[in-house]
Amino acid sequence: MQRIIDSHFHIWDPSVQPLSWLDGTDGSITRRYDMDCLKHAYASYNEHHPDAAVNFIGGVYVEVDTDDTSLEDRLLSENHDPLLLATSMRSTVGPVMRVPLYAHGVREPLHTPASPRGRCLQDDFIRGLQLMADKNMPFDACVRVDELDDLAQACEQVPEATVIVDHMGNIFDLHNLESSSDALHRLGELPNVYVKVSGYPTDDPRFVSTLLDLAQAAFSNKRLLYASIGLSLAYTPISTVICRSCSTVSRETTTSSSITRGTPTISSKGKYHDLQHPVRRRVLPLHHHHERGWNH
Repeated sequence: MQRIIDSHFHIWDPSVQPLSWLDGTDGSITRRYDMDCLKHAYASYNEHHPDAAVNFIGGVYVEVDTDDTSLEDRLLSENHDPLLLATSMRSTVGPVMRVPLYAHGVREPLHTPASPRGRCLQDDFIRGLQLMADKNMPFDACVRVDELDDLAQACEQVPEATVIVDHMGNIFDLHNLESSSDALHRLGELPNVYVKVSGYPTDDPRFVSTLLDLAQAAFSNKRLLYASIGLSLAYTPISTVICRSCSTVSRETTTSSSITRGTPTISSKGKYHDLQHPVRRRVLPLHHHHERGWNH
């Protein structure tokens, strides 16, 4: 049975946490999501696909752009679910950072209106990225598609930093795929940069094929991370997520002894700092719908 580690999921409760950005969505995700929702999605997949069942080991929680990060920090500190393997928590990247002691990584949203353009090239950001590299703590980079070049410049200044590019750099059509190709290849040349193959539209087969070809050419399969985004499964059945993942990269690529110990994994979370789990991570990419105009 193939093991799965989901490298990017969100859980929240709008009745408890302030999430003002949800006001700009269609309302279909303005509800509570918890670990049981994620477990149910994978269990349902196994029930309907017994011949291709997977072992969902757990996943990586990624901050949710809440208006109250202290509350988010507390809620995650109180969540002891064994399938919550790691966390990438909210902080402002700089030479002085406030990060929960339990955090395995950090994300500062660079794709939201509140983030100034060119933020990842600011001196304090570069100094913070260097500090994170010194602490062996990865950075989750969710950027505007037209700032992938800025991100490449930032990563080139701190090549030892582990940076995980969320959602294929938010590329959403052939036009910005072409304009972003050079930046993705530059990022792929850095051995500590990974990419989550998730969060992009799947209604155009030509776009999907071209995007995945680019991802594999730039990063190789070893640095492509499977991610469901968790709550996005409300839009895309987990069966679609897993089946497309398995068909994208040949099974042989999941058994590399140089990466995996024990049972091979379908997926990986990359190099999240000090993750306590016996499997060294491995990845298959994910096709994912992005038709509702949001991506976190």
